[in-house]
Amino acid sequence: VLTVRQGVLLRRPALYRACMVSAVEVCRPLWYRVFGAARLKIYFKAGSGQRRVELVLPGRRARQLARALVPATAAANFFEPVGMDRLIFVLLSANILATSAFSVLAVRRIAKLVGQDLGALALGGITQVEHLLAAFLPAGLSLLAAVLLFFLALSLLASLLRTYRFTATRSGGVLLCRGGLLTHTERRVLVSAITASTLRITPTARLLRRCPVYVSAGGFR
Repeated sequence: VLTVRQGVLLRRPALYRACMVSAVEVCRPLWYRVFGAARLKIYFKAGSGQRRVELVLPGRRARQLARALVPATAAANFFEPVGMDRLIFVLLSANILATSAFSVLAVRRIAKLVGQDLGALALGGITQVEHLLAAFLPAGLSLLAAVLLFFLALSLLASLLRTYRFTATRSGGVLLCRGGLLTHTERRVLVSAITASTLRITPTARLLRRCPVYVSAGGFR
């Protein structure tokens, strides 16, 4: 049983059966690592009535708890992209729509904090690219192409940081994935708890002859 106690004036204990855990995720963003902390997400199997529990713990304690809940022995990596596969993995992991939305929201929030028009600064960079493309494209298309190239570059950069030194290992009944540069992430998924496995054959996947696989394990996606 995993017991979580929280509260200041009113202490509330919550008990979770460890056998109902389907996956754990230890996430250590850069600002967490500065303070030696980690964010631990514990996901539960389908039908348990719970989706996930999120805790912030010291980094070493978070890793120990993750290993205790979903233990995995050492095994050889069955997927570790290198060379051309590394580039293909970055391309398949890029999400230009999500990166665009996140970038716009981030610029707005930072602009409110620092009191500067960062949007105008970003627009100035796009305008410079537009001038370069204007020599090859009509005026209307050059701006659209510049915006798409700008967000594509951001998307590829975010994908590169997220997939840095990515490895996926099948260790007995556990799927173990690690990776990330600025944000270190480790996921442990019980294979027996996987409820769905989706193979996404997109036009990009057909072109690169590689297909991304997404798994669901109860509350884990």
